[in-house]
Amino acid sequence: AAPSEGTAAGKTGTAQTGQFRDGEELKNYWFAGFYPAEKPRWTIVVMQDAQTEPEVSSAAVFARLCDALSAGAWMVLLFCLLFWLRYVTIYLYLYG
Repeated sequence: AAPSEGTAAGKTGTAQTGQFRDGEELKNYWFAGFYPAEKPRWTIVVMQDAQTEPEVSSAAVFARLCDALSAGAWMVLLFCLLFWLRYVTIYLYLYG
């Protein structure tokens, strides 16, 4: 989950749901981390609910979101709208 600029730190996770689609178990995938790693300003959690295999990894979404944050606020809004359409939940926390 390496952004284009700066460094980030985080951890991936996968959870079973006990739900099935076409005989394949649906899982929840997520990545939680902070950016930039040297002096954290953002805590970010990317969660993909009830997926058989995500199209894009949660860690990759995290890295792209870090890039959007470094580009400016309007990029973050655009980024979130694009990924919201793919059943991805993004939580952002700005350090005060």
